[in-house]
Amino acid sequence: MQVIKCRAAVAWDHNQPLVIEEIEVFPPLDHEVRIKIIATSICHSDLYFFREQSVYLGFPAVLGHEAAGIVESTGPGVTKFKPGDKVIPIFISQCGECRFCLHPESNHCVKNWSSQRPGKRYEVASDTTSRMKCKGQTLLQFLGTSTFSEYTVVSEVALAKIDDSAPLNKVCLLGCCIPTGYGAAVNTAKVKPGSTCAVFGLGAVGLAAVMGCKAAGATRIIVIDTNKDKFEKAKVFGATDFVNPKDHARPIQEVLVIKCKAAVAWEAGKPLSIEEVEVAPPKAHEVRIKLFATGVCHTDAYTLSGADPEGLFPVILGHEGAGTVESVGEGVTKFKPGDTVIPLYVPQCGECKFCKNPKTNLCQKIRVTQGQGLMPDKTSRFTCKGKQIFHFMGTSTFSEYTVVADISLAKVNEKAPLDKVCLLGCGVSTGYGAALNTAKVEPGSTCAVFGLGAVGLAVIMGCKAAGAARIIGIDINKDKFEIAKEFGATDFVNPKDHSKPIQEVLVEMTDGGVDYSFECIGNVQIMRAALEACHKGWGTSVIIGVAGAGQEISTRPFQLVTGRTWKGTAFGGWKSVDSVPKLVEDYMAKKMKVDEFVTHTLAFDQINESFDLMHAGERRVCSNWADRLPSRVTAVQLSGHVSSCQPPGRSYYRFEKIHKL
Repeated sequence: MQVIKCRAAVAWDHNQPLVIEEIEVFPPLDHEVRIKIIATSICHSDLYFFREQSVYLGFPAVLGHEAAGIVESTGPGVTKFKPGDKVIPIFISQCGECRFCLHPESNHCVKNWSSQRPGKRYEVASDTTSRMKCKGQTLLQFLGTSTFSEYTVVSEVALAKIDDSAPLNKVCLLGCCIPTGYGAAVNTAKVKPGSTCAVFGLGAVGLAAVMGCKAAGATRIIVIDTNKDKFEKAKVFGATDFVNPKDHARPIQEVLVIKCKAAVAWEAGKPLSIEEVEVAPPKAHEVRIKLFATGVCHTDAYTLSGADPEGLFPVILGHEGAGTVESVGEGVTKFKPGDTVIPLYVPQCGECKFCKNPKTNLCQKIRVTQGQGLMPDKTSRFTCKGKQIFHFMGTSTFSEYTVVADISLAKVNEKAPLDKVCLLGCGVSTGYGAALNTAKVEPGSTCAVFGLGAVGLAVIMGCKAAGAARIIGIDINKDKFEIAKEFGATDFVNPKDHSKPIQEVLVEMTDGGVDYSFECIGNVQIMRAALEACHKGWGTSVIIGVAGAGQEISTRPFQLVTGRTWKGTAFGGWKSVDSVPKLVEDYMAKKMKVDEFVTHTLAFDQINESFDLMHAGERRVCSNWADRLPSRVTAVQLSGHVSSCQPPGRSYYRFEKIHKL
């Protein structure tokens, strides 16, 4: 074989212009291949080694490592290549024999590495000389490839044979940057479907990383670059969000954290405080939600009062909300940005023994950490004024943005009015399901409902849907009777009108007692009365209200021995993830009431007044965030006590302005 004379771009010294020279390229030795380069490209690595005076590069040298060409000749021992093959030189070789090649988690073949670093050629016979000369001087070879030459010589383990029909002026890029960026997402990071990714720098490698993230199923790909002109191209590759650090005074890492308004409970017994909070991005199997509406429930007030034994402070309360998915964490496959969702304080993992048992809806997958006010990884996503803020019931809907576990979320009809269906996150579903799922009210039965707040009204609605023939509403506020009648109540009893205990009154009214009774207040004395109002032999009483810390229920054992059943319910027995979307559809089809639970509208800075209204006996108060919904919306709050005496009314509250990232 002859020495080939050809042109090459020679780097004679550090940071000096390349010079087009005629060089000599010697024949390949053992296990080497001489290639005719058809196309090559320039990479930042070439510039780095050339300009930064890298210790790994001497001079003079022939740079270049992204190329494609045709085999011109092969040295002794080469069996995988022949003249005419189309090939791509590879700066990371693959001998298939060293411990790195044999390890599935590495691609760093070391067979040629020691000779590549000083810019020399690795030889089987320990010959580390170069195959290139110019004007009598040896030219060092770069990264084992030296593609800035019409001909080059590479080790056979640093060469890939490719399809004959491949366009060499395109596939030359597969020698470095595109596989580097693409593989960083697919192989190194192992991006999972539904994840959120951030790519810093939108050169070729960055665009390839964007492409890899998209191929892996990422639903949100945030790209960061100081040159906004690159954003349009990045969008073509799959980017969904664009950030120019020049547009922000804060460090870029803080920009990815959302700052928004929230009602923070700093300590028990004190009013909520409207604060700016930071909401961190979702982690694995978590979803960050932009909330458009939230309700206020007695459970929120119970914790705020300090009576809740699991109550933690500072905390963001709220557990009746609705909104859209803003971003998802790694591993989330059931949700994507833009989905309409309702957070769930009772999750449904579908895997634990509770989820697999049809008799209960009490998923225990994240019960421990949820009770600790933390996400499943035992950390919080909320901070305010440098302090960690606890989560509440796994939902924390008193915030413009929140983060929940992906098993604590239900995807619902995108056409559903969020300021209405948010109520299906607790009170309405709880009462409705207590009748249908827990008690399993039968057609023609007689029911008694103690407490005519939102939960009580929902129970009445459930009893009516189940076909009950007689539904007795009990409350000391007679002004609630008219609205209860609209929901299906047939009879009304005000305990103040009777000198006898209420259970005796009901037993006399119903010829021995009711078939089903429901306690919707949280008063242990009323719980006993509800049980003792049930019919001997088959009566069932369901406890829905939450009693104060340390309180206990009691009755004479004979009440149970003679056939009465005492039961409790959480979230109405609904398997949350499966059931809430169906409840929304029933509402949309006008099979159940939701709008009618509404009472008041308030501005968000009046949120503390909503608690006053709740304690005064109003049914439900909601909040909305205004860029999707009307500026005024409807809502409802359940009654805290049957002793409430205010007439029904309408009240609401809303956030005045939403922070936008």
